[in-house]
Order: sequence, then structure tokens, then C-alpha cells
Amino acid sequence: MEYRFSPDYLGTHAWHERLAGVFCDQCAGPAINRMIDELVCRLEADSHLVLHFPQAACPDILLHAVSHSSRKNRVEGYRNAYYLLDPFHINIAHVHLLGSASLRDVIDGPFHDSEYYRFYYLDAGLLDELCFCASDGQGGHVLLSLGRSLERRLYADSELAAMRAVAPLVCALLRDQWRLLAAPASRLRTAPVEMRREIDHARANFGRSVLTPREREVMDLMLKGHSCENIARALAIAPGTVHVHRKHIYEKLDIGSLTELFSLFIDAICSVSTEPGQDPLVLYARAGVPTRRVPEVAGA
Repeated sequence: MEYRFSPDYLGTHAWHERLAGVFCDQCAGPAINRMIDELVCRLEADSHLVLHFPQAACPDILLHAVSHSSRKNRVEGYRNAYYLLDPFHINIAHVHLLGSASLRDVIDGPFHDSEYYRFYYLDAGLLDELCFCASDGQGGHVLLSLGRSLERRLYADSELAAMRAVAPLVCALLRDQWRLLAAPASRLRTAPVEMRREIDHARANFGRSVLTPREREVMDLMLKGHSCENIARALAIAPGTVHVHRKHIYEKLDIGSLTELFSLFIDAICSVSTEPGQDPLVLYARAGVPTRRVPEVAGA
């Protein structure tokens, strides 16, 4: 496949001169829109996404565009659930500190083995991604994602170096102009803090009718996308003990894999409404959802 621009162009005097023109042309709309267009063009991104993560709330999707044909899912799925497994979201404080980060900067272990890759990323048709992250000025974050599709190549080191060099400028624009990226009526918005709290409560109480407190701690970290090694470090236990807890979790929930666990959790929270302290699994089993087998739980 032929590429319009060489990675060697990025970071040169000519490119920074171009960025200055993009920034200063006051007759062509907000600078942030022009900057995003320039980055998409020069970094050959097949999709771009601007997310606003309010403090302790689900994300708002301010801007989204896809120019490849490999996508099989909808971005609303990310907003409603899968952002919880996104390594950029999990490490958003670190990404904010850096200003920009590539996918390889935030992944923990083999990315292809992660639940986020299997449940969302692959169907999104993405191969690689880089992000800029800025403060929203209200305790939250604004994130600009530039993705490459499966038909492309990974971002080159020279492209990532150019991204880091221009990050202060991009992040300053994101911080100051993120509200201009989309008209309020066109944003893909979610319920704010309340929805995030509902998901957090659901995850904290999921399976409490059948699991021990330690098993629930392990499962909570599993649902956040952590590996067995990370769970062991977080809970100060041996990796072998984590494997034992995981085996018991699978047996009690009548599932056989992490994929099935995540699927069961998403099905449950999307099918029933719970109050703080309630086990979504109990209500899900009581509802008798006919499309899948659910474990027998107390109170169902």
C-alpha cells in the first residue's frame, strides 16, 4: 500500500511551519478542528475519536469519524461499557502526565490476549492507536484518539516521536477548546456521574450471592482487565492463589472462561436495574433470560 506522507516529514521544520499555519488561520474555524484534521492527515489515521471523561462519570463522545471498512461494531458500545477495559482509560492519569501515549505505552502484557482486544478492539477494525490527553479544567480529562485500521501498519518510531514533540500544543488546544468540538445536540452523551456509579456498584456487587469476599475482589480486578500477575501484586497474594480463586469463580458462576465472565457481566447490567447493595446476578437469574444459561444463585 502506498502512503501519501513519509514518517520522516513529521517533526521537521516544514511540518512545524505547517502546524503554525493551521494554528493561526483564524478564518477557517476553531483551531482545534484544524489541528485534528492535520494530525489525521499527516499521521494517516483511519479513525479519530475525541472523548470527554468527566470526573467519576461515563465518557461523552464529542467527535467520531471512521474512514475504513473493517469496523463491525458501534462506538456506542465503547461509551456504554467497554471503555472500562480500555488501557488508555485505565491509565488515563499517566497518559495525562505524559501528554501523549501510544498503545504500546499503556498495554499490560500481550494486547491480543486482553478482553478489550477480543471484545471491542478487533471488531472496531483497529491495529494501532495513539492518544493525546489534557485536563478538562473540571477534574476530568479530554482524550484525542488516532487509530489505524487492520489494513495499515503500526505507527513508526519517528511518528511517535513527532507525536510527543507536538503534544504540548495539541493538549493546550484540547484543554482550551474541547467544548467547541461538537454542538451539544450532536454529542453522544451519557448520563453523567449517576451512570458511572451504577456500573461501579454493579461490578462491586456482582456475584456476591455466591462468591466469597476474596473471590469478589479477584473478579472485580478481572472485570477491570487486569492480568493474573497484576491481581496478585494488587492483593499481595501468589499468582497461583489467583488462579485458584479464578477457578472457583468460574465454577460458581457456571462459566468456563474470562470471555464468558465478561459476557455474563455485560448481559446482566444491560438487562436489569439494581440498587446499591443488590447483586445484579440475582435479578438477572430471576428474570429468566432465555438466550443464555445463568447460574443458580441464592434469592433467584
